[in-house]
Amino acid sequence: MWLDAFNALNHIQFNGVNSTANFAGPGSTAITNLPFKADGTLQNINGFGTVNSVRPPRNLQLSARFQF
Repeated sequence: MWLDAFNALNHIQFNGVNSTANFAGPGSTAITNLPFKADGTLQNINGFGTVNSVRPPRNLQLSARFQF
């Protein structure tokens, strides 16, 4: 008998993280595509560092083989 488990502890696994930072200009350290403004209001829902999707939840598979 076999038991296969994927994500057995059911932890969240982030899949689509936006890792593209747009800067104001050459040599600048100011990132222009941040999700929040300085006052905390949301300006860009898909900005730098946001998570767009997660991987599937817990998946278990049980198999048995009988020999006669």
